[in-house]
Amino acid sequence: ELSVLSAALNWAVERKKIAKAPRIFIGKQPPPKERYLTREEADKLLAAIETPHLKLFVRLALATAARAGALFELKWAKVDFQRRQIDLRKDGAETNKRRSIVPINDTLLEALQEAQRGALTPYVLEWAGDRIRRVHGAFDRACARCGWDDVTPHTLRHTAAVWMAEAGVPIPVIAQYLGHRSPKITFEVYARFSPTYLRTAAA
Repeated sequence: ELSVLSAALNWAVERKKIAKAPRIFIGKQPPPKERYLTREEADKLLAAIETPHLKLFVRLALATAARAGALFELKWAKVDFQRRQIDLRKDGAETNKRRSIVPINDTLLEALQEAQRGALTPYVLEWAGDRIRRVHGAFDRACARCGWDDVTPHTLRHTAAVWMAEAGVPIPVIAQYLGHRSPKITFEVYARFSPTYLRTAAA
């Protein structure tokens, strides 16, 4: 909340809404969350979901490693079935939350094709003809059916990155997939999941 307040004040200064922003002391950042899903847990979550739009959200999040906000804004015009890629970039001004162009894997391709056949809006994530803006309620209920209270929609992004690291995908590639400005933060969080990390030192 303090980080959001600081960003809002800096935004106001840049647009000359206020003359000067007071300094907000945020303090030490908490360690990154460790929770991610195994592939078995991901299958369990998908089986516990009762609505097609939430199931598509989970498949999109796991396949693209995108933030929830980017998926809620995703339109069919940004889904290129011919090139098999999704353009997650935001139209207009660039924000600190960078986005990427990511490929569509085989599993996601089938789910997207099915969803498009029944599409009623320009948005990929919709329900009963309305755009979806959040999934927390339905997502939490699905997690409760799995017996979890420590999984959030953002866990899916973390899970996708861990799976890539475990598969030996190079850290710079993961960073690009996640839209990180620098591989440094990607390395700090995900390098330990890589099977090749520190292998030379161990040998």
